[in-house]
Amino acid sequence: VWLNSGSTLEYPVSFNSQKQRKVKLNGQGYFNVSHDEKHPFLVETGELNIKVLGTSFDVSNYSNDRFVSSTLEEGSVALLDLQGKEVARLSPGQESLLDKETRKLLIENVDTRLITSWKDGKLIFKNTPLPEVAKQMERWFNCSIHVSPELLGSDILYTATIQDETLGEVLKMIEISTSVITKTENREVKIVHKK
Repeated sequence: VWLNSGSTLEYPVSFNSQKQRKVKLNGQGYFNVSHDEKHPFLVETGELNIKVLGTSFDVSNYSNDRFVSSTLEEGSVALLDLQGKEVARLSPGQESLLDKETRKLLIENVDTRLITSWKDGKLIFKNTPLPEVAKQMERWFNCSIHVSPELLGSDILYTATIQDETLGEVLKMIEISTSVITKTENREVKIVHKK
């Protein structure tokens, strides 16, 4: 398991005496699970449970996010409601998004690299809206980023790969490539429209 920043994973001391290998995730984790048909692996998120036999997948359920997501790279996973009933099954290259408010579940084909690159020490954006970029950068750089209200619905999209750059360098790239300016004080960043 790789855990992203601001994430916690609860697990038993030993899986040996249990029928299921059950863990509880808050935040985001990437799992590479060994196949064991007799002992399925279960990730509990509090909103949706993900059951696997052996596979590689990403689960994200930060408390301040509207969606619980699961992205499958290899294998197969079943999505279970809190009563244990299967509601969907993912194939490799698919992502599920559960809206915590409406309880609607959406499954779509995605470029898994964009979602799981964080575990390899990279953030990859491809035509990503500014609010989503800001949210991921907050976790990556452990800071607060406030996007001004007039930019929240804008059509500004970013394509970039962040690996070893500092927060200041990334903010400079954002300013150069679009019509925004950034102001940083301590670990707090404000992104506003350039006037």
